[in-house]
Amino acid sequence: MKKSFKLLLSLGGVSAVAFMPLVAASCAKKEEPKKPEQPVNPAQPATPAQPATPAQPAADPNKELVTAINTKLKEIAVPENFTWAPAAGVTLEKIKEQGAILLYSWQSHNIVLKSSTDQHTDWNKVAFTTKAGLNWTASGKQFQLANSTSPLYDKTLKNGKQVKAISTFLTFTVNDDNTVTFTLLGSASDNGKNPVVGTEQVTIKVATPAPAAAPTTETTTAPAASATSEESTGSTR
Repeated sequence: MKKSFKLLLSLGGVSAVAFMPLVAASCAKKEEPKKPEQPVNPAQPATPAQPATPAQPAADPNKELVTAINTKLKEIAVPENFTWAPAAGVTLEKIKEQGAILLYSWQSHNIVLKSSTDQHTDWNKVAFTTKAGLNWTASGKQFQLANSTSPLYDKTLKNGKQVKAISTFLTFTVNDDNTVTFTLLGSASDNGKNPVVGTEQVTIKVATPAPAAAPTTETTTAPAASATSEESTGSTR
């Protein structure tokens, strides 16, 4: 029994001694070095947004008509096409009055006078007639002469609706030589609706007859009778 116990103790000591190098070896193992962390790439700057493409303006559907109006105005707006033809009661002096208006009639193609005292326009009070060239249509629209500074105005219809209409109050000046200067702008509309206005003005000077000179009365002085005249002879008349 004692021998067996001693044998066990001796074997145990051997086992312990044999195991110690293994533990030491395992503790002596060096840890593998950690791989260095890769540097983080800095954030790339954001790509700037491209500027928005500006919207293209819509094509003008009346571009060709406006060009035609400008061309026609240059063709017909010449002094030879306007004739001073005053109706009864129309005089150059009345045209010169403050508040007098010259209007273009798109129906008769005449220029009429609305004097400062007229409440309404009398389309028979013609001041100037025009040649047939102004009776022109394009794209179904009737050509008209328009005010050169404010060619359109707001017109109220009978139903209360407001529409744009052409102002035919012409821009004019009466000059010292009795000529009348018109600054004209072309336009066109469908019987007064859907007006289209030209973009180019034309200035013309129209002659009017000079006012008649006031009649003059000549006075003559009879020569004085001489002392040897008929009185001395005793003659009678």
